[in-house]
Amino acid sequence: MASIAPGKAANHFGSDTAVHQALVEMNDVAFIVTMLPLGIMMAAVISILTMGYFLWIFLLAFVVFAVIALQYLVWGYWFERIYRSNLPPDDDLPPP
Repeated sequence: MASIAPGKAANHFGSDTAVHQALVEMNDVAFIVTMLPLGIMMAAVISILTMGYFLWIFLLAFVVFAVIALQYLVWGYWFERIYRSNLPPDDDLPPP
């Protein structure tokens, strides 16, 4: 998103203004800064996958997502109990 924002903003200025030119140059730099690390990461992932490590990559991804799901369940349950424990009884609530 940050790499396309200057380009979108540049469209609101005339093409011969200094602001337009500065935003276009910012867009070029932001695109390179964004795409270079992404390209390196994708090259690393593709090279790992072409070596035959499909199972380990998917297993690692499953473990990471399982831990995230467990955190959602545990923390959500715990916070809900804390949040709901301080509610007044239904008789004390104002009418809707």
